[in-house]
Amino acid sequence: MFLDFYTFSVRNSVATSISTNSQNRIQPRDLRANDNFQLSLETKLGQKGIKYLRKRGGFEDHSEDIPKLDALKAGQLILSYTLLEPAQAKKQSDSIFSDWYNKIFAAVDVSKLIRAHELYAKIKEFQKYIADEIRIRGVSRTADTFITYGGFHVLALCSKLEKLFPDKTDDELIRSALDIITETLLEVGQPAYYNFFRDSKKADIMLEKCEQPDLFDAQKKSA
Repeated sequence: MFLDFYTFSVRNSVATSISTNSQNRIQPRDLRANDNFQLSLETKLGQKGIKYLRKRGGFEDHSEDIPKLDALKAGQLILSYTLLEPAQAKKQSDSIFSDWYNKIFAAVDVSKLIRAHELYAKIKEFQKYIADEIRIRGVSRTADTFITYGGFHVLALCSKLEKLFPDKTDDELIRSALDIITETLLEVGQPAYYNFFRDSKKADIMLEKCEQPDLFDAQKKSA
């Protein structure tokens, strides 16, 4: 009887250990958190007044009232703004610290990352504005419904647009990016957003539309 109890206890302990390790298994991000790329990025962003969160759970620290940038979000911003791969930023977040890692972090341009961070914050403000419009006024247009799904696409389009039209304001860039996405959605028959924003070919089509010469002229007429 004692042996049976002992056997049961051992098996139960092993099962608990396996379950715990499974729930808290080490992620690729954890393995990369202390490598040279991450430490270097933390130092460079720190010099610019931004706290870089290499490890998971960093946002729980509210002791410093300074801008914070999570490592996962940094990877998504680089994919969208610098590499112009918004669909990958949307669907490959699990691969940012594995398959995509070197391509993203090996040669980070910190000034571009900061610009992407600032521009994405404005896009998020725009998302909040639209959400409030829908909630308060019941306004609902195509652009109103997709922006929550397509933030990284807006960022990628803004990145290309600002190179082509360097005199445009951030607000103009964002609105033109929204116009491009709206136009593309209408052309392909209003597909499900989940699939649309994970399709790299659709992202490439939208990026090509940035070179339309009358893009901002149309915006002026509708203003």
